[in-house]
Amino acid sequence: MVRLTLAVVLALSVCLPAPAQTGGDPLDEARRRQEVAAQALEQEIVALIADAERHWSDPARALPLLEQALEKLGPGSSLSIAKSASLKLKVQEKMEAIKAGKPRPEEPVRPTVRSFTSAQDQEIKRELETINKLQEEKRFDEANQVANRLFAKFPDLVAADQSQRTTSMDSTVRDADQVQRDKARGFTDSMRSVERSSIPMAGNIQYPSKAEWDRIKERAKRLAEKNNPTTPQEREILKKLDMLTREGVRFRDMPLNEVITYLEREFKLPIFLSKATLQEMNLEYNTPVTVTLPNQVTRRTVLRTILADLGLTYIIKNEVIQIVSQARANQELVTRVVAIDSLMFGQNGWNADALIDFIQQTVEPHTWKSGGGEGTISFYAPGRCLIIRNSAEVISRLEAIR
Repeated sequence: MVRLTLAVVLALSVCLPAPAQTGGDPLDEARRRQEVAAQALEQEIVALIADAERHWSDPARALPLLEQALEKLGPGSSLSIAKSASLKLKVQEKMEAIKAGKPRPEEPVRPTVRSFTSAQDQEIKRELETINKLQEEKRFDEANQVANRLFAKFPDLVAADQSQRTTSMDSTVRDADQVQRDKARGFTDSMRSVERSSIPMAGNIQYPSKAEWDRIKERAKRLAEKNNPTTPQEREILKKLDMLTREGVRFRDMPLNEVITYLEREFKLPIFLSKATLQEMNLEYNTPVTVTLPNQVTRRTVLRTILADLGLTYIIKNEVIQIVSQARANQELVTRVVAIDSLMFGQNGWNADALIDFIQQTVEPHTWKSGGGEGTISFYAPGRCLIIRNSAEVISRLEAIR
């Protein structure tokens, strides 16, 4: 009997808050009052739940009690967020069970009270004193470890169970407080940086020397070439496609393979047409081609016009012009990031949406989704750049906007 009394006394010494001391820190006094208010509210909620359970079979009496408990757990509750959420969940589960007509849950079987030897009593006392001391020194992690160890060794001991719960809650509250402090510190640092950035520069601005500018420009050029999806040979093909024809183009029922040979010879362009592409589109090498175009049109226009009549198109890949189906061309789209920060500032700076509309209306309009194609373009504000997905030819032409 003496041992059991000792365990209960030790449990209470762990769970109950220390008595308020006169003349102490006002913050500590306010915190203690908050703890007392929270304990009183928790006891009131528990009492309402117990009263509702006694009237389990009478929903008309049980449900108002649980609703009253929910109201007390509303905004402004003195309970911690974790405790308030736990009690709300418990109340809501009981309300749903009563409304559904479920039977009242059976009371949990309480463990049989164990008796401990004198040596075990001394060990329990030492461990509880250690927990109290660690909590007073605000060494919560260590206190939690000791409480877990005590609970694992004496699971039937009420004091061990309460110690484990108390230290665990202390650790949770401490972590939540640390998060709030970190958030406040981060906000303050951010606002300080904003204020500091508004301070005007003092003195003259020192620009890099000409040699340094040349080095920067060369580095930017190398980066642009690295980001460009085409090789130097492929860029040469693009230049030739932009050239204008000196004479008109007239084909009347000329076999497709002869037309391709003529274009290769006249335009000095490497063009490849595979048999697999012809089979995919139900065409033959001798399929007749009839096209008439005036002079002074781009070679690109000539090639596209001839191929479009046959349901074909082309892509520039592996340093040759490959004639493919439209479906195959859609599978060969590439994605690139194009910086436009230099276009967004200054007196005549572009708005991102206006720039996107301009590109889609002037650079191969039929290749963008807005024109019936598969190409997409979007603005990434943090990086002040465009994320473009289209053919390598279109993206290479867009490099000029930088």
